[in-house]
Amino acid sequence: MVLVLLAVAWFFRTQFPPSGTKSPVSSESAQSRVGPPDIYPDSTRTPGAINPDITQENIRETICNPRWSTKSIRPDASYTNRLKIEQIGEYRYADSRLRD
Repeated sequence: MVLVLLAVAWFFRTQFPPSGTKSPVSSESAQSRVGPPDIYPDSTRTPGAINPDITQENIRETICNPRWSTKSIRPDASYTNRLKIEQIGEYRYADSRLRD
């Protein structure tokens, strides 16, 4: 669940960066990452966007709220499943189960 939320947040952040901010591939954002680089998505293979409606000011009422759901903003499964299949192949993951 947490991984899904992080993926959704990353997806919306990379598609709709706040005005006046640097690109997500800037050296500043790369330096702010924690942990090994291979745990982060490859932005050339994994499309993404931010949701401008989710901010640090309302994060407790949105993604940190157990009653909030991404269902209202999530693309249809027919779209996301095609992406998963494509990306599993591109990343050469041994586990090819879409749910993982």
